Amino acid sequence: MNATCPTCDNHFVGVGRNEDGSPYIETTRCAHPGCEVYLCRATCRELSFVCDGCRSRFCGEHPVFAVDTDCFCGACLQELQRALLAEAGCTLEEVATYAEVGSGR
Repeated sequence: MNATCPTCDNHFVGVGRNEDGSPYIETTRCAHPGCEVYLCRATCRELSFVCDGCRSRFCGEHPVFAVDTDCFCGACLQELQRALLAEAGCTLEEVATYAEVGSGR
């Protein structure tokens, strides 16, 4: 049986079947909350990224944040920022307050 990935249109030959008899392609759901994109292990790798923090796979519709050679999802980037600021003795909230005061808001 043949099948096509709905995300990247890659064609798979000789795939198995689901319980209902439809073609089965092994996919992973995008880890972003509420996202319904399913990613195959072939061409979808080029259309997605794996977060170096949580090791989850995200589709290309969601922002990727690069820090040096690492890529992070938004939640992991925020945790990294919190950890770095904690080492420096401040919090994200203090930095945000300082930014508002400095900009004249």
